[in-house]
Order: sequence, then structure tokens, then C-alpha cells
Amino acid sequence: MIATVNYWGVMKEGLKGPNSYAFLGRPAALKIMQAGIEGFKTADDAGLIIGYGSDAGMINVFHGENAKGLIFGVKESGLTPVAVLKHATIDSAYIMGEHDRKGTVKAGKIADLIVVDGNPDQNIDCILGGVTMVIKAGQVVNNLV
Repeated sequence: MIATVNYWGVMKEGLKGPNSYAFLGRPAALKIMQAGIEGFKTADDAGLIIGYGSDAGMINVFHGENAKGLIFGVKESGLTPVAVLKHATIDSAYIMGEHDRKGTVKAGKIADLIVVDGNPDQNIDCILGGVTMVIKAGQVVNNLV
């Protein structure tokens, strides 16, 4: 079975910003957001394959801010950083039918990686703003160190 993650937490955070959308603060919208968060946790508890994607460009989810969805997965639902990172990498590659080429770091696979300043297994926040290197197809394309 496959479940997908929605960025309810990112939208919820957007309620605090200057560009918030009034309808997101309505009781029905808040209930829907909470149901999405609970559904994410329930899907993980049930062992479902959960893929991360991007609705970048929609309400309060802007291009380049996808890492917020991973942080939400930890902080809002209580999943461990390791579980969330697995969903965003291994599970997402599986859902896309690319698990033989992507999703894990192994010889013969396409290596698209980010290197961060910190240990996301312990503190997921380090993936937001802590990127020190980008590797695409096994080649360093941006070294910020």
C-alpha cells in the first residue's frame, strides 16, 4: 500500500506569517489539517510506504522550502527523523519505480545527495539552511564549505 504526505504542518505554520490565508484558520480547515497529521502517523504505524513529494508553489509551500515538510513530519506527527528520512528517500524511490537506481547510497545507483552541517538522524532541523554540499549523479555541483 502507498500513502502520500501532505504538507499540513507547513500550511499550519503559514497561518502565523504575513501572507496567511484566512480560510486556513477556519475550524473546518484546522480539523482537516489535524486529520492529515493523524493520518500520516497512522499510515507510518501501519507500515505503509509513504512518499514525500512537493506541492511547491501552493499555499505557504514555496519553491526551495521542501525541507520544511520533513521537519513537519518529525515535529507534528512525532515520527523519528530516521523514519521521515526513509519515507523521503527509500520509500519515495520505490513509489516512483526507481528503487533499483535511487533512494539509497550504493554502488551502481545514481547519487543525488545533500551534505548538511549536523546529524539529521538526531536533529532534523539541520536540513533547513544547513546544506554544505550538493552532489548530483555522483558529481559535486555545489560545495559551500
